[in-house]
Amino acid sequence: MHLLTALLDDGLTPAGVLMPGWDRAAEQAGNLFPVQPPSEHTWTEQLEERGLSVRRVAPGRLNEIPALADTWQADMLVSACFPYRLENETLSGCPQPTYNVHTSLLPRYRGPAPLFWQFHAGEQQTGFTVHRMIDELDAGPVVAQVSTPLEIGVSGATVEHRLAGACADLFRERLPTLRTGKMPDVVQDESAATWAPWPKPKDFCLDSTWTVERAYRFLCGTHDWGQAYVFTERDGGQIPLRGPATQETAGGEPEYGKGVIELECADGVLLARGVELV
Repeated sequence: MHLLTALLDDGLTPAGVLMPGWDRAAEQAGNLFPVQPPSEHTWTEQLEERGLSVRRVAPGRLNEIPALADTWQADMLVSACFPYRLENETLSGCPQPTYNVHTSLLPRYRGPAPLFWQFHAGEQQTGFTVHRMIDELDAGPVVAQVSTPLEIGVSGATVEHRLAGACADLFRERLPTLRTGKMPDVVQDESAATWAPWPKPKDFCLDSTWTVERAYRFLCGTHDWGQAYVFTERDGGQIPLRGPATQETAGGEPEYGKGVIELECADGVLLARGVELV
């Protein structure tokens, strides 16, 4: 949604918008990424109010996408955060160029939650990749890639917004070539590929072997997931945490007060305000 909003704000109006429908049986069978079921009265209404044609498609009806693209007279298809993998049968039915936008520097962090795992690893650099869509998820040849610093203390939502704006700029600049499908591309290095799966509760754990910077980056970057954290101390004790971590100082000295918790990391102590004991 961040990218679509940025494109619209930039004056680039798509011929149509395809949004995920919901298939409860497929979800229970474990065939879908665990995304939030779509609401009929949120994004759809907002997009229609802006004059866009919006259709929903359930995973069992993905083969209808080529016909929808023809109905809209689309000259290319762009996927961003679409939770279903398009198989060769669907992709081959689209005569238009098909691209996916992914919020990592592929081939690293393929999968549904790339930013989460970049924060988890304490990465200092992020970016986005535009690649051709193939049957394998996030593995198609790269046509464009933009790198940007991942600042200390930034939230995931802020990073997504910035990347969406930068991606909209790229599409505006290279739209004529993207439409033709003749953009030069580079095959991804499979030996460098890593996977970024949907995080589980255990993935929100951190411990005393982490550096202060890594722990701070992770807490700030992932707090908008609304998930509780657990910090494991050197002696095995566990501190349950919740909420954003913000480092407070006064005149260069640590400021203690209600809600401040000391996390003893590998290279020092992280003073976190806004991280409350559950």
